[in-house]
Amino acid sequence: MSLRLFEWEDFHWFPGTLRVLVTDVLRFLVSRLRLYRPAVAVLVACLKAASAPRIIDLGSGSGGPLPDLAPELSRHLGRPVDILLTDRFPPPRWPEDSPCRYWLRPLEATAVPPDWPGVRTLFNAFHHFPPEQAGRILQQAVLAGEPIAVFELVNRHPLTVALICLLPLVVWLVTPFIRPFSWQRLVWTYLLPVVPLVVWWDGLVSCFRVYSAEQLYRLARSIQAPGYRWRWGQQRRLGLVQLQYFVGMPESRKAGADPDLD
Repeated sequence: MSLRLFEWEDFHWFPGTLRVLVTDVLRFLVSRLRLYRPAVAVLVACLKAASAPRIIDLGSGSGGPLPDLAPELSRHLGRPVDILLTDRFPPPRWPEDSPCRYWLRPLEATAVPPDWPGVRTLFNAFHHFPPEQAGRILQQAVLAGEPIAVFELVNRHPLTVALICLLPLVVWLVTPFIRPFSWQRLVWTYLLPVVPLVVWWDGLVSCFRVYSAEQLYRLARSIQAPGYRWRWGQQRRLGLVQLQYFVGMPESRKAGADPDLD
């Protein structure tokens, strides 16, 4: 059973400066450890089944893994992939040389414009939404006739919870290597350790909020999705981290075999 505890980043009043510092740490770890590298196969299958070679990422935070995955996705497809990042709390600016674009206006994951074509993705973000909103996210992808892919790195396994408890130490160790350099980052990490504590708390709560495979299938059955096929899978990364995915794809445009991370 999922526990709907709070995460600091979910609150609209959570200071924007701290939000950026927290998501920067997560982006750094995901990028350096290449935790989402196995997701490429799933994304390629989804892109082949989409109406356009485009990804609309929801709850992108500081960018997530897609800027790192973009070149490999383009190589697999033999053409550029247009990637649009979105968030309820977008960053104040975005680098022009990034392989992804950022929609720098607030966008709720439950309110994607229906005329935006392409695969809908959520990386470690789906657990933030209660069942009613989570079902709405799946439903709007179905109404648009587009694939949707949900990825999660957290779960309720004791090993995962133990790893999360080490996050404050990890944050203290990696902060000097995070770019761009920021004095605020040092202050809020070492002098006033708000960033490591928020990363730890939100990570721990995420483990208990994440949807199980059974709950995800139940969500999919609760919406109107004729002609859609749903698939859950998982793969261990770096021997410790378990990447889970849940994909919905229209049968009429299902490209070849089921998406697989193996």
